[in-house]
Amino acid sequence: MPRLPFTVAPSSNGEYVPGPASSRDRDVVTAALAVADDAARRAGMERRRFLHTAGGVAALLSVFNLASCSSHRSARSARPATPGGTHVVPPSHDIAACEHALGSQGELIVDVHSHHVMPDGPWRHTAPDTVRLVQDMLPQCGAADPFECASRAAYLHDMFLASDTTLALLSDVPSTGPDDAPLPFGDALGTQQFADSLTHGGAERVLVHNVIAPNFGDVRARLDGMEATAATRHVAAFKVYTAWGPNQHGFALDDPAVGLPVLQKAHDLGVKVCIAHKGLPLVHFDPTHNGPADLVGGVAPVPGHEL
Repeated sequence: MPRLPFTVAPSSNGEYVPGPASSRDRDVVTAALAVADDAARRAGMERRRFLHTAGGVAALLSVFNLASCSSHRSARSARPATPGGTHVVPPSHDIAACEHALGSQGELIVDVHSHHVMPDGPWRHTAPDTVRLVQDMLPQCGAADPFECASRAAYLHDMFLASDTTLALLSDVPSTGPDDAPLPFGDALGTQQFADSLTHGGAERVLVHNVIAPNFGDVRARLDGMEATAATRHVAAFKVYTAWGPNQHGFALDDPAVGLPVLQKAHDLGVKVCIAHKGLPLVHFDPTHNGPADLVGGVAPVPGHEL
């Protein structure tokens, strides 16, 4: 399918093979390209360039509105309401108006979790399960040391030179600290600083997660660690793996002894986003804590927090 501002057909983050595009998906693409052709002509530019503007986003959203209106499903409401999923967009050929509408909401949500490792880090000797996990992800690496294919240099090349990533979230796998982390927080900041130094005006290109393991050792020490990393002012989100823990015992986000103190600490530190890995099992995960049952109970006591 031609490249649109965002994907219409089923897509994948690499964990599974996406299904084929439906006939409705193909119709949406055809209609969006027709709208883009007309809007690009009226804006005095080529369609390819137009699709990279806010007008291109508006064109696709306007077609989504039409696709929703053409649905055979009927929806009834007890009171007058705007149908769910309706996008209010300016005329797509008015790029200035589209840019104002897109940029005046005061928020930008980006969710592209990415990873790299420090090939010469101590984790190669202290975390054998993690070593095997990373090795399994690099079957085609031709380097003498396969972990070089997941190094900082490889990451920056693949993310920003070999693809069109605008902003990446740099995360890490389960770990208890710098000794067993493939990417310690300090090294993640180094990657962030290097990427930002290559941009025009030092614009942010990499946001960094801080992975914490509150169910290892004294939770108070983990909370102190959160305070130290938050002091750098570069923690985009705290991340936990609830299904990972000592002797394959995870923890619950709504556990008043472990999970809730972490969420409350994040709130107190002004870090309003927490990431909880759920669903995809990794190394020795506890299945009883790999589902979403604890999410509501974890967030409800911490007003204003995003999870």
